[in-house]
Amino acid sequence: MYPNSWRPYLPESEDDAFINIKLSAIRQAFELILRDPEAKHFLKETGKSLIGGLLSLAGKSSEGFGLVWEKLMAFTENPTNWPDIVDECQEAGMHTVGFYDIFYESIVLKVLECQEYIPAILKPTLRTPWISEGTKKTTVMFYAWSQIKKKRECLMRPDALYHHLYEVFDYTDPEIMWAAYGPQSKTKEFYILLRGRILSFIQQMFSLDRKRYESPESLAVKVLSNWKRLVRFLQFYLDENKYSLLISMNHKERGISV
Repeated sequence: MYPNSWRPYLPESEDDAFINIKLSAIRQAFELILRDPEAKHFLKETGKSLIGGLLSLAGKSSEGFGLVWEKLMAFTENPTNWPDIVDECQEAGMHTVGFYDIFYESIVLKVLECQEYIPAILKPTLRTPWISEGTKKTTVMFYAWSQIKKKRECLMRPDALYHHLYEVFDYTDPEIMWAAYGPQSKTKEFYILLRGRILSFIQQMFSLDRKRYESPESLAVKVLSNWKRLVRFLQFYLDENKYSLLISMNHKERGISV
């Protein structure tokens, strides 16, 4: 059974019973993908590069994020940690614990929901025209960090899964929230692209030919192929912006030296 929070992002035409059957097959497919060391490494690295790319567009160094991301990956890749991971996730209300569920609940939903749900406490500041953009950004950032701090204070298991997730969120949540709520920018443009492509990827997984769900192997091939296509598109966008930034910096340097 999937959580209610997932439903808005799943195909509307499918009934719940059939979605649950498909979800079971998708979970099996991801387990197969993760058994392939090359595919597993690809998922890990592309997650880091896409989120790191958003941070870079926001003018942030992705070095610190990269370190905590690697610690999170190392923790989840250690088989001896999984009994505690399962217990911790179930204590947090997750009924089924696996890579797909942790990835979806912890990271994907944040990207999807930010654009739709502005916290009530932020609305007055964001919607007041005479408040400066810098003040609005600071307000959003401090709100994001305060929410992480509250959750961190409730942790019952130090140095467990959610500890590592919150270390990652310290870097990602403020920038994702500002990209969602803030004015037009390269970061916001990429965020909207990222959100749209992830939403399309999820809906495609639940909209394949019925025969795909009868074979976890066939489904795994299709899911990984779709993910690679998503990554190629978004990485191309990031590379183009990086190239444009280098050209701009080069022009500025030439202007200064003249």
